[in-house]
Amino acid sequence: WAIGTTGDEGAPVRLTIPGSVSRTVRDSAALLAVMERTGEDKAYPPVGLVTGPSTRRLRIGVAIMSASMTGHAVHPEVTSAVEAAAKLCSDLGHEVFEYTLPVNSTDFGYTFMKLWSAGAAQFALMAAEYTGKKPSTEIVEPWTLALLQYFQSMSQEEFAGVLSNLHAIEPVYDGMFEEIDILLTPTLASPPLKVGELDPTLDFQTLYDRILRFAAFTALQLSINVN
Repeated sequence: WAIGTTGDEGAPVRLTIPGSVSRTVRDSAALLAVMERTGEDKAYPPVGLVTGPSTRRLRIGVAIMSASMTGHAVHPEVTSAVEAAAKLCSDLGHEVFEYTLPVNSTDFGYTFMKLWSAGAAQFALMAAEYTGKKPSTEIVEPWTLALLQYFQSMSQEEFAGVLSNLHAIEPVYDGMFEEIDILLTPTLASPPLKVGELDPTLDFQTLYDRILRFAAFTALQLSINVN
């Protein structure tokens, strides 16, 4: 369970949630149990502690290609790792099956990059305000500066459309869990890249394409937190 930190409350969009990083569901449940409201103002039923294996059998949908933001094949090592995880779940008695996301993930990927550029733009402008200097490679990396320029190239109407499209995905995403209990996908599309392959000094389009292809599966989960 890995979620982000605070600090983006004033951003055009929020891509993080206050929380922590844990290794197990047991530890996540323990943390939530400590933090949750238990009085009359509680919004949810108690989380409860995880004290042992669950007897509940889960419906696990496995999506590899259909969940990729670019439509490119993932690295064989990644495919093998996901298939091994799926087999383990099946051996434990869960219902495991191939699942196709009800979202055009390739179109979504490019929409998400427009959303992501808003966060980079806000950071660049905050850096400029803090230093008293105009946004440039003197105060931010070339990639951050390029994302600022990419964001500024959009009209207000275009960005409003981006947010509208992402909001429209939320009920579709929620609806998936009427068919499945867990979505199993890769996290990244390949093993760790070599140093320099995501160098922030690369030209914008090269780095843009590489990031989309590498971080090909996580954006859908992030976007569900869009305000």
